[in-house]
Amino acid sequence: MYRDITEYIESNHAFPYTTVPKDFKVHLDDLVSKLIRESATEIREKAHVKQKNYYVQNTRVPDDKEGDKVWLSVRKYPVGISPKLCDKWD
Repeated sequence: MYRDITEYIESNHAFPYTTVPKDFKVHLDDLVSKLIRESATEIREKAHVKQKNYYVQNTRVPDDKEGDKVWLSVRKYPVGISPKLCDKWD
């Protein structure tokens, strides 16, 4: 993306990029890197909003009440017994 932007800038100016003073090159490189950071930030924020909306859309509030019987996941298995052979739910 950086190369594309610099090529665009070079092609749209009357002077070639190699004859530009070093101060201007540094300034131009800073501007290009700033544009790249800003566009990346914008893309990341759009992706975050999209993922958040998808998550909220597909979640639901649990309807369990106090006193309801629920299945509990068992994470600790007895020593000496393969986890494959143990019950995964209590």
